[in-house]
Amino acid sequence: MRRYLLALVCAFFTCNTGQTKPYIAVILNTTRCSRARHTLATPNGVFQMWLHDKQANQNINKFITSRCNATLDQYVAIDYHYLTRTFYMTNIGQRMIEAYDIRDAGSSPRYRKRPVFKGISRKTTGIAVDWIHNNIYWADPAYDAIFMTASDGRGQLFQYATIVVGGNLDTPSGLAVQPYIGRIFWSDVYRLESALLDGSNRTLLRSDLVRPKGMCIDYSTNRLYWIEQDVSESVIRSTDMTGANQRVEVQRPASELFDLDIDGDWIVTTDQKRGVIAIYDVKGHRSQEKAWGGKPFGIVIDGKTVSGEVVPQHNSKSPSDRGVILLATPSGIYRINRNFADVKDEENLVHLPLHPQMTVYAMTANAHTDYIYYYEEARKEGRIMRVKMNLRHGKSEGQFTPEPLTNAAVKEVSDLSIDWLTRNLYWSDKGTRQIVVAREDGRFPAVVVEGHLKSPRTVVVDPISMFIFWGDKLNIGRSGLDGTEVEYSLFRVNHDNHRIAVDPKTDRIYFSDTVLLCYGDYHGHGKYCSSLLNSKVLINSLAIMNDYIIWSSISGGVFAQDKDTFDDVGQSSSHKSFHGITIYHTSSQPLETNNCTRNNGGCEQLCLPNLTNQGRSCKCTVGFWDQQDGSCVKAQLMEPYLVFPDERLKNIYQGSLILNMYGMFPLQSLSKVKDVAVNAFEKKIYWTDYLGVINCAYFNGSHQHVVFADKTVKPVNIALDVASKLVYFVDNRGNIGVVYVVTGAYQELLGRDVIKANDIALSPEQGLMFISGQTEVHNGSTNVTERLQCITMSHMDGTNLEQVAFGLGKPGGITVYKDRVIWADEKYKTLEEVRVGSWNRTVLVENMRHAPVDLVAHRDYLYWTETGGRYVMRVPLTDPIIREMYEPSWRFFNLGGLDVVSDEFNYTSVCQRQHCQDTRFRQHAQALSTHAICIPTPRGAVCDSNPGERFDSAACHFGRRACNDREKYMEMSKNSLLCRITQDSTTFFS
Repeated sequence: MRRYLLALVCAFFTCNTGQTKPYIAVILNTTRCSRARHTLATPNGVFQMWLHDKQANQNINKFITSRCNATLDQYVAIDYHYLTRTFYMTNIGQRMIEAYDIRDAGSSPRYRKRPVFKGISRKTTGIAVDWIHNNIYWADPAYDAIFMTASDGRGQLFQYATIVVGGNLDTPSGLAVQPYIGRIFWSDVYRLESALLDGSNRTLLRSDLVRPKGMCIDYSTNRLYWIEQDVSESVIRSTDMTGANQRVEVQRPASELFDLDIDGDWIVTTDQKRGVIAIYDVKGHRSQEKAWGGKPFGIVIDGKTVSGEVVPQHNSKSPSDRGVILLATPSGIYRINRNFADVKDEENLVHLPLHPQMTVYAMTANAHTDYIYYYEEARKEGRIMRVKMNLRHGKSEGQFTPEPLTNAAVKEVSDLSIDWLTRNLYWSDKGTRQIVVAREDGRFPAVVVEGHLKSPRTVVVDPISMFIFWGDKLNIGRSGLDGTEVEYSLFRVNHDNHRIAVDPKTDRIYFSDTVLLCYGDYHGHGKYCSSLLNSKVLINSLAIMNDYIIWSSISGGVFAQDKDTFDDVGQSSSHKSFHGITIYHTSSQPLETNNCTRNNGGCEQLCLPNLTNQGRSCKCTVGFWDQQDGSCVKAQLMEPYLVFPDERLKNIYQGSLILNMYGMFPLQSLSKVKDVAVNAFEKKIYWTDYLGVINCAYFNGSHQHVVFADKTVKPVNIALDVASKLVYFVDNRGNIGVVYVVTGAYQELLGRDVIKANDIALSPEQGLMFISGQTEVHNGSTNVTERLQCITMSHMDGTNLEQVAFGLGKPGGITVYKDRVIWADEKYKTLEEVRVGSWNRTVLVENMRHAPVDLVAHRDYLYWTETGGRYVMRVPLTDPIIREMYEPSWRFFNLGGLDVVSDEFNYTSVCQRQHCQDTRFRQHAQALSTHAICIPTPRGAVCDSNPGERFDSAACHFGRRACNDREKYMEMSKNSLLCRITQDSTTFFS
């Protein structure tokens, strides 16, 4: 309580805390010892001793620190709390801040040691004490931040420190605090800056400093002093609190000053080059110096008289942007404090409650938007997820709801990287051998690098320099963010399991190469490598955090090394194997502006910064055409063209059969499309999706509607009889049905008890249907009925089944072209055919890399898609040995169903001339025509209505047995007939 009352009194009056004279305390380091000495004499007293008796200094020295062990302790910076009479020092050997309270006054003071904070880096130099509000500030260049903690701490860890300034810092060094006006001051490379005590109201005072270090304040005049190091001399400069009225106080040639303090007319400073303490009498324009038996570092004058009136503080800053390191394992994501290497065993590894449903393979994060992105995969099916988390404060409480990036077209993602300036997400895809970019929400995916990639494993972006880097087998490549200026072999490595990371502040790329850790510049020069401490360790992931390289080992553990010298900093105590590291802090993602950061650069979809072309490229996703004004237009092609859905992109596309061009149907809200069929005459497209719904729309996207949907019947594959306006389908259970698109009437034709179908193809002009799948076949020699994989021919009404090909593996997609029935065998990975009439079976294409899915023929070319395939392949039917890729499909990701829009297929149907109608009862004629379906068959038109009712041109079928005369009379008087009435019935087609 005494401490706080004293602070209140000193807030308004001149304050001296019981020590009548200001003494000097200085840190001196030797190879054997690192200690702080207390002079117990004023600067003037020491000056006079040195002036008259140069040996008289030993009697006035007391050791503040009791232990002398340079292998454990290494003190650097020192400051003083004027109210509690406490010295605060940075011990970078122990990586902590220590306090030494003065217990007794007089000629023999005692010092009580206590820890204040654990987890500073070895590069910490500046420390400052706010003796009014009882806080300690320190500048840590390794983390590019200025921290604050309570002065009465008892060894707090990282999570109890506040980062008051943590953005746009390079190497903060000198630090001072003026608690009366409520501001902190610091130097950083060439800048002199200031902020309120909570880090808000940050102000640039000067930007002309030269290698600044050390800082203090003359509280009697409110002037700020600091050291600048020129090539040949050290200069002490000063300004007022606004950075104005600068003047040179001291010029010291052939020296390297480290720290300074001031009291009235006396300036004390440490000179590391000469190894002396120097005292300047500013008023008398004279100086004295003395070597005190060690290399001098921090220096402070204690017991000074300080006075002023406290300016009220309004804490307007958001909570501390502490940040974390994210670590990915196959089972989940963890967080660890950014200074884990500096607190050794107390690193605070915490599992994030994301609960991924699959195995996690890649990860990145945008600290500015608080989004984490990760890729999860199971059974070769993967998706990119994102989740919003407030991790910058070192906490992860609460429930999180990851969401998939639904439009992100992926196959086998190996790595993720975020452009935090334009908010574009990049990933490397081993399955497609591409580098892909999309908006941060997954929209508008587009390929930026492909062609010469074999198996890209890693990808990182530097949006500041506008480069992408990737690792591909034994090469490290580079390109612009828009895919221009590609270099596929910037560096060569000796092992394909390498990892890469970039440092935007130094324009360096870091990479692993077996047991080596290397870096080079962005242009492939200046390669430098160093061996890892353990020659048996292989790096599993890599990241750059401020001044540290953070990497994980395949065998387990996380390690930190200095990014310039590769010196070891420390390692985690966790032995988990982490395959992904992401630095989640804004200092690792510095903000700048480019031609895409404002209004998306005028681009409708993707804006990709580059070093040419007015600083940005507008890019459109697959199926759109780029316009000069940055807009994207949905492409519409002229016939003939292929039609195919991309399950990953969730759209249906067009691929020209004449030009190397592709387009897209302007459809809305598509789910994963399974199969497609087109009506070129009426310009309509039909498709099924994973919900089991048949949809339809015009080619221009108008009148999009549902043709058929049922709770139990889920269509998968479809085929069209355009002339009869019929959609045939195979559902998810292998049943075959038909829908009349005019009325939506539905009829099941064949159940899976007869045939378990995979796909169907139609020959409407002949009234025939060809089915791939399992069929019951009776073996006459064994009198056993078996289910065999066959191609079955039937009438389009489901009657007259006949097997035309046996002994197949697993027939899937099927098509009819002229007199050929062609199908894809997924098991044997072949394309085969039979000729109608001769039924000779021929293998057209074999030894395929992937299983074929669907196929279509057009103008003597056979086109097909493959399982998980990105391309449409084709062969000429006249010479099926010549296999080639259909060029307009090369930008897609996962193609499935296939059809063609062409005028080649022109035919008429018997159902175009006849319509189903029962005129026996006028009151039922309209109802029957509404629910009936006209089906062409080789014997003529057949009408199907409710189950058990069938009509054809010769007779009205209600069953298989013909009615006798009595039954004819009896059944004609009922609403439903149980037998078949022959030609003399009154039922006919009109």
